[in-house]
Amino acid sequence: MFSSFSDAALSAFRLWVSWIAVGGSGIGVACAVLTVLSTKETTRRSSLKASEVEASLLDTKLKLAESERETKEAHRLATEAKSAGMPRTLTQSQYDILLPLLRSIPKGKVLVKANLFDTEAEVYAKQLEAILAASGIEVIEQGSTGIVSLHAPGVALLVNDVANPPPHGAPLQKSFERAGIQMPGGAAESAVFPKDVVMIWVSRKP
Repeated sequence: MFSSFSDAALSAFRLWVSWIAVGGSGIGVACAVLTVLSTKETTRRSSLKASEVEASLLDTKLKLAESERETKEAHRLATEAKSAGMPRTLTQSQYDILLPLLRSIPKGKVLVKANLFDTEAEVYAKQLEAILAASGIEVIEQGSTGIVSLHAPGVALLVNDVANPPPHGAPLQKSFERAGIQMPGGAAESAVFPKDVVMIWVSRKP
């Protein structure tokens, strides 16, 4: 009978019948019974709310576990590709993880370059450039940056000033790392490109 009551109405009703029940009359006895029933309804609602909170927490834990599994799988695939001596490629699993992450981070300008005369690095750079563009990030074009290659292998994320980097630099780096693509950051001291731009440089294969 109390299921249609709001929580506030149920609380007010319990207070009212408790006050009447003090008289000890027949009405008071009836009100005491109503008090017991309304208390049971309040307890039932509290139990339901607790169950809903537990269900919500469980759902959150399951989503986090799934995200962790996807990240581990991306790292595993990246490691396998490296050990097999295959050219680097953005796998479908990495793409599926990376695209929503890139769409969710602050947007800014990105320049993608690769070691000159390194076909493998240039092909991989084009794949990274494509997913950046697909996520809505502004990928800029620039001919020369003042450098032709990096000696260190792998992929690097470069900025003009590490003490004051563009705000989208760190989120960009973390997004790629979540997909199993390590991208150490650093300053491009001898490179020439705008200060508000993050440059992703694809060097030789490790």
